[in-house]
Amino acid sequence: MLWSLFFFACGDKTEDSASDLPPATFTEIENELLGLSCAFSTCHGGNAGGLLLDGTNDYDRLVGVESVNGNGIYVIPGDADASYLVHKVDGRTGITGEQMPNSEGISAEQMRMLRSWIDNGAPNN
Repeated sequence: MLWSLFFFACGDKTEDSASDLPPATFTEIENELLGLSCAFSTCHGGNAGGLLLDGTNDYDRLVGVESVNGNGIYVIPGDADASYLVHKVDGRTGITGEQMPNSEGISAEQMRMLRSWIDNGAPNN
């Protein structure tokens, strides 16, 4: 009985859950996702697919903006599941073209950051 109380009180925290981590900032999204995976001259740094992500005004090009193909809003503050940017990165059905980024995808940590930033209101910070 004493052991069960000990385990109940301590819990089993072998790793942090996403909810235990602070929400990502747009600066982190720019530096650790867009800048590393999207903003190349052959991709969205060169306006591929009609979306320019060159480090200037990227927030204004993503948040609350209809995708160039009309499939949805790139970033809906507070709703990562409904945001077209997440759909493109996840490669969900219903997207136009290929999953992005189209060669290597993004890491689980980058996806966690993107979803965290959007679900926390997509602030311009």
